Formats: sequence, C-alpha cells, structure tokens
Amino acid sequence: MSAAFLYPPATMATRKKTTAVAKTATTSTDLATLDYGQHAGQGWEDVNADDLSIPFINLLQALSPEVNAEEGDVEFVEGAKAGAFVNTVTRELHEDVSFVPCHLDHCFVEWVPRKEGGGFVARHEIDSDVVRDAKARSEDGIRLTVPVEGQKIPNDLLNTYYLYCLILDEDGEQATGMAVISFNITKVKPFKQFLTRLRTIRGGAKIPLFAHRARMSSARTKNAAGESYYIPTFAPAVGSTYQDSLLLPTNEAHADILAQASEFAEQVRSGAAKPAEEKPQGSGKADVEDDAF
Repeated sequence: MSAAFLYPPATMATRKKTTAVAKTATTSTDLATLDYGQHAGQGWEDVNADDLSIPFINLLQALSPEVNAEEGDVEFVEGAKAGAFVNTVTRELHEDVSFVPCHLDHCFVEWVPRKEGGGFVARHEIDSDVVRDAKARSEDGIRLTVPVEGQKIPNDLLNTYYLYCLILDEDGEQATGMAVISFNITKVKPFKQFLTRLRTIRGGAKIPLFAHRARMSSARTKNAAGESYYIPTFAPAVGSTYQDSLLLPTNEAHADILAQASEFAEQVRSGAAKPAEEKPQGSGKADVEDDAF
C-alpha cells in the first residue's frame, strides 16, 4: 500500500453528475480489478514514499484562500464555500467525509502570523523546550507564542491534533484514499469530544482506534463577538451508533479495511508515510478570539 491516497473520493460536483454518466463511468471498484497484464505497475519502479504526499482534509472558513480566490488564482477551487471540506492534493470538495481513524499525533505547530507574511514553521513535541518556554511566558497557559528576532509579532504556537485516516466511500464500506485531518483552536474541543465518545463505548479501551468508522460534517457557530465560523461535527459512518459502525474482524470486507488501516498506521509511525506541506487554513477572526482557544 503506497503512502498516498488510493483513489480520490467523489466530490460534491461529481455526485450531481453520477446518474447521468453511470453507464460509461469507471468506478474506483472497477479500477481496482483492472488487469494490465505485462504492463502492470510499469513506470512506478523508482517512485517511493518521499515522492508522494498524503493530502490534508481542511474545513473551509470565510477567510480561507480557496473561498476568496478568483478564477485563475493558484488557490482557486470552483464551488468552494465556508463549511465545506477540501482535499489539499486533489482539490476536491466534500460536504462530509467518511473515514477510519488510523493514527493520532498530538503536537504544537508553529505558524508565522499573517501580518508577518504567514506560513508554516515547524512542529514541536508536546514536551519540547519550545513548548515549555512558551507556556512559561504565557499569561493564561493557553495562548502560546514564540518570539522571533527582527519580527514585531511573535509566531503562534497552536495545540494541534493530526488524525491520519483512511477515507471511505459514501457507503462507508470501501477505502478510497488516505488523508490527514488537523484539529486546532476551535476544532480541538469537538475533536476531543469525538475521541471521548469512541473511548467510552462499551469495550472502547480494547477496540483498536482503526476499527471505528465515522463521518465528519460541519456546523456553524459564533464567537463572543457574534462572528460566524464552522466547527467539525462527528457521527457514525454506518448505522445509528458507533457500535453499529465498527469494522468487524469476522467480516471479510471489514478485515481488509482493518489490514489497510493497520498498515497505514505503521507507515505513519515509521515515517514512511508523510503528509503534504501544510498551509494556513484561514479560519478567520473567530480563531483569534479568547473563546476560540
């Protein structure tokens, strides 16, 4: 299994066209069964994990570049709107995303503020000197910054959870790709609630993280100043409860997904699977308000 998405999931745009092209379109299931004979795999001999990147699935906000870009701009994605999700590699839009959580990475991510040019700096371990020093300087222990010589505004240091996932089809029965979903600032609280829900179901501590199937959507909320922004919401991908949505080792199709998920998690832990370059998500004013942390 390669360290990149397998096949891109359907977009909001293509979902509307599915009925019209159903007789001629080749589905991801069809692709998986194609036999190219002596040409199978040719051209990929020298391609390894370093040449591939796992896309991020980002929740778009009113100030996200994809939402504000004009046609012809690098960031332009047709139909992008606040509350939708975008695949940063395929540039596909999704109203919701079904996934299998495979590996969780908790860290602190350093960003250059937009007024200083913006951009990703580095990821820091939760027990690193950078994080400890930032917490010691912080007045509330929550809003963390990193001073930079020659820079008027210090860099932001954001508490971040990276969830490495298998992306599922709309029915939640087939893995169609891989992705990373990051949760910081306003997205941390709903993500923690989601994790807690999985852990507290009956037998939750013994169930592998990657035995769960979930669907992520979005909901609009407001900060103390009355400004709207979107947060992720979670529900079972199949059935009405997370118990209903479990992947069962006794089910042959489920066992295949479990094997893929376990392998992907191991690739992430070993460093063989690497995410694409992360960019600011443009969460908007809500993310600089006190109630956003």
